[in-house]
Amino acid sequence: MKFKIVLIISVMFLIFSSGCSSKKAYDLQKDGKAYLETHNYKKAKEILSEELGINSSDENVRAMYKQAMAMDIVLEYENQKKYKKAISELETIEKIKNGSSVIKSEVEQKKKDLILLKEKYESDQENRKKNAKVVSNKDSYRVEQQAIKEQERQLEKYQDEIINKEDKNDKKEENKEEGELLDDSVISPPAKHVQDKKL
Repeated sequence: MKFKIVLIISVMFLIFSSGCSSKKAYDLQKDGKAYLETHNYKKAKEILSEELGINSSDENVRAMYKQAMAMDIVLEYENQKKYKKAISELETIEKIKNGSSVIKSEVEQKKKDLILLKEKYESDQENRKKNAKVVSNKDSYRVEQQAIKEQERQLEKYQDEIINKEDKNDKKEENKEEGELLDDSVISPPAKHVQDKKL
């Protein structure tokens, strides 16, 4: 009789405890799905991981966990402007069986949005490269023009120096000639004077 009572109590305890754990698992799954669909992927991963610890054979929970992991990665890639990698992760999510249907429909739209962002980003990069070339060419032209102006200024300065040297040389020659003329005139009159005295 004691044995029957212990057996009945044990069976009731098992039934009661399994009912509690299945209720807890259901609550975790429900909460995990809610976090997943409200884009709180870190919290969804935490709760769904706990649920997988209780019931590792639940494929729907496993699929939602994979969705949460992949969506978290997608956000990282998107923030880093690595759109190609983000799109690849979204394609991985599309292949997951089961999981949240809300996430699956959001993935389709997110993929379209990221493709547009990727194209715009690549187009903007190409435009920046073209603009940089134009600016570089303008800068090259400006630098060349400045170099030409500097060369012209140096040439003018050199020509002025040559003209100044020639002017100085001309003045020296004029002074020299005037000096010779002065020498001749200074010497000549006294010679006349000497001749006059002889007479």
